[in-house]
Parts: sequence; C-alpha cells; structure tokens
Amino acid sequence: MRRAALAAGLVRPGSLLKPGVASRDATRTYIASRNVATPVPELAARRPRPPHAHACPQDADTRRATSALPTEALPTEALPTEALPTEALPSHAPPHHAAQRRAAKAPPHATIAAIADLPTRHGDFRLVGFDHTPASQAEHTALIRGSLEALRGAHHVPVRLHSECLTGDAFGSYRCDCRDQLEAAMADLAQHDNGILLYLRQEGRGIGLTNKIRAYALQQQGLDTVQANHALGFADDERDYAQAAAMLRALGVASIDLMSNNPRKIVGLQDNGIRVAKRLPHIMTTNVHNARYLHTKQTKSGHLLDA
Repeated sequence: MRRAALAAGLVRPGSLLKPGVASRDATRTYIASRNVATPVPELAARRPRPPHAHACPQDADTRRATSALPTEALPTEALPTEALPTEALPSHAPPHHAAQRRAAKAPPHATIAAIADLPTRHGDFRLVGFDHTPASQAEHTALIRGSLEALRGAHHVPVRLHSECLTGDAFGSYRCDCRDQLEAAMADLAQHDNGILLYLRQEGRGIGLTNKIRAYALQQQGLDTVQANHALGFADDERDYAQAAAMLRALGVASIDLMSNNPRKIVGLQDNGIRVAKRLPHIMTTNVHNARYLHTKQTKSGHLLDA
C-alpha cells in the first residue's frame, strides 16, 4: 500500500508511514484515485465481410498489361506497360478467389529437392522435385531442358505452366484440350536448348477432381464450365500461381517467354515477381466435344484464342 501511495504522490518519501499502517486519509485518497473511470477507446468499425458473388467487375489486377504482351521479344530491361483490352476479361467474370487468398498469406518459397534425367517420347528432359515453404500437400514438379547452370540468370526462357488434368493428361478426354497442350508444349520445348514446363497439381482449375466430376455432371445438364463452377460455389478459376513463381525463382531464370492463352497466368506470375517478357500463343485444334468449352474460356474467362 505504501508503494502504491508513493507512486500516486499521496505520501512523501521519508514520512513516518510504515507498510500496513498508512493513514486512513491517504489510503482513501489513493483508492478514490484508482476508482476513477478510465475512458475505453472507441472500437474500430468492423470491416464488413464482402458478399460471395459469382459475378463482379473485372479487377484492376487482371486489367493490367497481360494480353497486350507482344508475341515478339520485349527488351529485357523493361516489361510492357500497355493496358489489357477490356474485352479480354469481361465484366461478368467472377472474382479471382485464389488471388484474394494469396493476399492474406506470406509468399511461398521453393527449393530444389531432387533432380533426375527423364527421357520421354518427345525428347530428353530432367525432372525436378521441390520442397515448399509453407509445406504444400501437392507435389508440383518441373520438366526442364538444359542444365540448371544454363537456366540461372537466363532471359527469354520458354516456359509452360500446365495445371494437372487427370481426365485429359492420363485418360485422353476429348472434353478439354489439356493433353494436346501438354504434349505440344513438351514437343516444342524439346526443340530448345533451355526450357521449363511446370506441372502444377491444381486439378480442375483448382477445385479438385471430385468437384470437377460434379461440374461435368452439371455441364451434361446444359451449364457451361463457368456456370457449373458457380453453381458449386467456385469462381471460374481458383488457381494460384504463387507456387509456380517460387519454383521459377528456385530455378533462377531472369525472364521468361510464357506459352499461354490465359492472361491471368501472366498477371499471377508478375504479381509474384516473375518477369514475363513475351507471350507465346498455345492454341490447339477444336473438336466436337470441347468446342463449347473453348468458346466459354474465350468469352467468359478472357482466354486469347483468336490467333
């Protein structure tokens, strides 16, 4: 009590008050001083949770310089600054949920964990495995042409990001063009001294295999791929390219020429620090089973399929 009274300035140092026998007046004054109400800071207004909507205006991220990337080489000193044409991603395109999740997380890191030769029907590659931080349940891999030493610091390295598609890649489904894109990319990369194919375990554009089968069932009832995803509660594309960017950093490339028709891949890599110097169209032949699928990719998801 004496210490408290001293701290409050109610008892002079050196006075005759002893611990446990402080004067009643001093004690009452001290207690009264401690009972004065302390104003509580006004609570900050709680941010309203954005409603889950399957359609929203195209976001600023996706309007950036994506489809305007030339199909000729850009100077390695600078990336393009032209704006993405508004028709590339229509106003009814849903929000990129993966981008929203990425903003709340620390950027991932990847290190090379294993590497081995992989001869294929398209040519000789090297297969690279990675350790990811934070740990990822999905084991993303890379097929590379050339040596790691040749890739480090290299500019204009041809790169393909291929998202896993069990139905197309393994079963040869005609509902999509995934297997055609995978094999065409491998055949093209085999003609280069250096090149990279990242095989990303993002089945069904990030919704997983079982949900992809559910989406197929809805498409059989008349919905297109985007409508089916929305009916299941997903955006039309739930993929995240932060892990892909971390893998490219681990491989040490300075800039890449991206084999893609998808502007969101360009934005996703650029947002994660990868220099995309050039876009290489990667368009496959349409068949009777995937014509509507490809039309939806072009008209609703902004894929550049006119070349």
